[in-house]
Amino acid sequence: MNGQPCAHKIACVFSGMFVTLFLVLVAYAEIEGRWFPLYLSCMVAQLLALVVWLIWISHLIWLLSRRPPIFGRRIPPWAGFLGGVLVLFVAFQVGRQTAGIVRVHETRKAIDAGLRDDCMKLLLNWPVKDDRIEDFAPEFAKLPASIRMFEPTYVKNDMINEPDLPPNIGLCKNGFGGFAMGVRVFRSDQDAKKYEIATEGECERIAPCVYIWWHST
Repeated sequence: MNGQPCAHKIACVFSGMFVTLFLVLVAYAEIEGRWFPLYLSCMVAQLLALVVWLIWISHLIWLLSRRPPIFGRRIPPWAGFLGGVLVLFVAFQVGRQTAGIVRVHETRKAIDAGLRDDCMKLLLNWPVKDDRIEDFAPEFAKLPASIRMFEPTYVKNDMINEPDLPPNIGLCKNGFGGFAMGVRVFRSDQDAKKYEIATEGECERIAPCVYIWWHST
């Protein structure tokens, strides 16, 4: 008789290990894909998280089907499935919030290194004829450290091809199909507001004149 409670405790430990591994994988995937969700490491972590979740939810349903009644009532296995779905939803929400915190932290580090002033100087002295400087271009290595440390895919100056838009320097972190996500630095918050009205997308103000920007591409 003593063996059954012991086996049940071991099964509960395994269930806790599965859900912990799932939560770690979700957090890793969301943080790794905070700027660009199509990174291979991010997609692999998401796939592994899904596999672990399926294993865990199956184990949880099995565990509930064999668990002794609590206060004279047995928890139905389908309740375990609903609980697993709830954990899945909460895990991804927490993961996204954590990824957002990391994005803001990276942006603030660049701001502390002089990002705004450096971008304004770059706006006045744009070194190329095109509207962007790719990260592999020779001119990229000559950009200020505050811009390079942010590791953008490319740096963009909308004034070159779109002079009607408020001037800004865009640091693109996700160039899949265009400027999908990154940071934009404006001369003023009023310019940022005008830019938001004139274009499609969403933004988050991090500091005066500095915004994380999402574009529909």
